[in-house]
Amino acid sequence: MRAVKARLVVIACAGALLAIPPAGALAAPAGVNPVTLRAAATRLVEAELAGDGATACGILDAPLTGTVHGRSCAERWDTRIARLLARRGGRAGLRADLRAIPAARVTLDGL
Repeated sequence: MRAVKARLVVIACAGALLAIPPAGALAAPAGVNPVTLRAAATRLVEAELAGDGATACGILDAPLTGTVHGRSCAERWDTRIARLLARRGGRAGLRADLRAIPAARVTLDGL
C-alpha cells in the first residue's frame, strides 16, 4: 500500500508538471483541469506498462524532455521503465496505480 501511495505522488507530480505555466503567464493554461491531468497520468502509466519511454516523454512538459548527459528523454525513460518493470511487483504496482487514477484526488493549486 505504501508503494502505491508513493507511486501516486509521482503520478501527481508528473501531472502537476504538465500544468505548470510558462514563466510570466498570468493564468492557467487553457484546458488544464482535473480531467486532463487524469488523462495524462493514465497515458503515462500505460506508457510505462508498455515499456514505451518515447510515449512517456511525449506526455511531459517540454523543458523535461531535453537531452541530459547525451541521453534523450526516451532513452532515460526507457531505462527508468525497464528498472521499474524488472523490480518485484513493479508491473503490479503500475496496474494498481492505473486502477487508482480515476478516484485519485486532483487539486490545481498555484495556477
